[in-house]
Amino acid sequence: METICKYPLGIVGCQTVDMPEGSKILSVAEQDGDICFWAQVTANNPPVKRMIEIAGTGNPYPPSDGAVRVFLGTVVMGQFVWHVFEKLPEPNMSDHLS
Repeated sequence: METICKYPLGIVGCQTVDMPEGSKILSVAEQDGDICFWAQVTANNPPVKRMIEIAGTGNPYPPSDGAVRVFLGTVVMGQFVWHVFEKLPEPNMSDHLS
């Protein structure tokens, strides 16, 4: 059964969030002073680690590591504006070798 779950985030540059495999991140917002995102999940799927990055307006971003990132949303908290991204895993090159 699929449900919507909330995931609070710390205001740090990079963090890992454990979520059920196949979860779909739906939105990002501020709630009670925290940055949170909501995702559609199938709770009995095995957990996977998702890399979430937060960058403040005016700060250098993204890192020059060549990784693919997906923009999730912007959150305004008083005078601060935070931009939330998911850093996608790098493809495993051994999966493409035959």
